[in-house]
Amino acid sequence: VGHVGAVEALTISVPVNSDSFNKGLGIVLEASPEVRPPDAEGDDGDVYTYNGYGLSNEGRVRSAVKFHPGYNSGQLRVEGANGFGNQRLFTPKAYSDAGGRLHTLSVTVRPDGQNTVRLQGAEEGQDWQRTWSNVLFDGRRAPAVYAWLDLGTTDQPVHFGDIRMTAAFDAQTKSGAPPDS
Repeated sequence: VGHVGAVEALTISVPVNSDSFNKGLGIVLEASPEVRPPDAEGDDGDVYTYNGYGLSNEGRVRSAVKFHPGYNSGQLRVEGANGFGNQRLFTPKAYSDAGGRLHTLSVTVRPDGQNTVRLQGAEEGQDWQRTWSNVLFDGRRAPAVYAWLDLGTTDQPVHFGDIRMTAAFDAQTKSGAPPDS
């Protein structure tokens, strides 16, 4: 039996779409209460907030990743510590216009807090990504993941596919060699 080494990165992939126009949809990631950056003194750095929906955190560490299907340039943003405002990417088709196809929103979290958000559109060649910094994962404890739609309605729900989580282990573990003690 081989040893399990450290997890270098955890990728959460969420197929998602909606016909809700100009309503941010996506996911909220919440770190385990036991996850704290090594130099944490309660400082979350710069906190980006557009509308704050999904961030009412009662002291929890969260990032809300949202984009806008059917909206010109997609306008993807990350709200929370060290997040960023709406970014122009491509225009992801709304659910009905895409023939019921889903876009894939993926977030890769790392123990050092250097995370990557990636949106792959339902159309060929639609692929965008960017990094931001927020410690949501410590190599052992995965963040909680919540589905999100700003000011959503039952008339235009969010559609989700199978959510997947993939772990990348350190190089020594991949080779089968036990980690150094």
